[in-house]
Amino acid sequence: MNKNELEKGNAGNNLKTGFLTVTCTGGKKTAKIAITGNSLIPLGFEHDVLVQAFPVPNGMDFLLCDSNIHKYSDLVREIKEKGGKLVQVFEARKDGEIYPSLITTGDYILNTGLSYGDSLIVRYAYGNIQVRKFDFTKFHSGKEHTYLLHVGYKTCQKTKKSISIIRLSGKILSQHGFEPDALVSVSAESGVLTFNLEDEGIGKYSEIVKMARQKRQRLAQVRNMHGTPYIGLSGSILKRAEFETGDVFVACCKHGQIEARKVDLEQFHFS
Repeated sequence: MNKNELEKGNAGNNLKTGFLTVTCTGGKKTAKIAITGNSLIPLGFEHDVLVQAFPVPNGMDFLLCDSNIHKYSDLVREIKEKGGKLVQVFEARKDGEIYPSLITTGDYILNTGLSYGDSLIVRYAYGNIQVRKFDFTKFHSGKEHTYLLHVGYKTCQKTKKSISIIRLSGKILSQHGFEPDALVSVSAESGVLTFNLEDEGIGKYSEIVKMARQKRQRLAQVRNMHGTPYIGLSGSILKRAEFETGDVFVACCKHGQIEARKVDLEQFHFS
């Protein structure tokens, strides 16, 4: 999902995975996949380079055309035989900033099994960008209350080393009862973190602390970050849940509870 409200603050982490949405162009309502930003440059996708866009089941592969190209016409013919397109990275401008943009459009996108509005998981590598459809039906909540996120990182002030962190923020938290200053208990099991809102009915704070220790839970507070509810979680509890920097997870939300479930990227058949 583009700029998911639950994941503010993870930009610039140089993660190897990302998220996109299948959109459509204006007038003709043609399917479109757009990958933009300066993060494309270290991957070799710079202004004016040619890219082969190949359809695969429930996704697309974008391969950088390197210096081994001998004849442009042969390249075009080869791509068309495989049902793909040859596209060129162009220079986009917004708010005075210039950055590379890789965009492909056409019905051939829909022939892969993708549809307008589908969420995509993206795997980045030098010269190779792969996108695959994410199936929300495999998780507890419907798409409306389920969000794709990354495990990000921050730098420890004492050790100067990077440590993993989950950042949840935005009005989505308020919509599910997680208002600033609220107390949250977090439990961990393999591949799953569960955030439960602790309301006034639980009793005194000392009793909440005692309960958390008995159940090996972590207590966290919903903070107010620039007028927006925010929960940050790092440390040993992420290790117990086997969450590491760069991992993809889904946050399934309902009132008073957020379940963060790690996604196995092997199921998306990235090569």
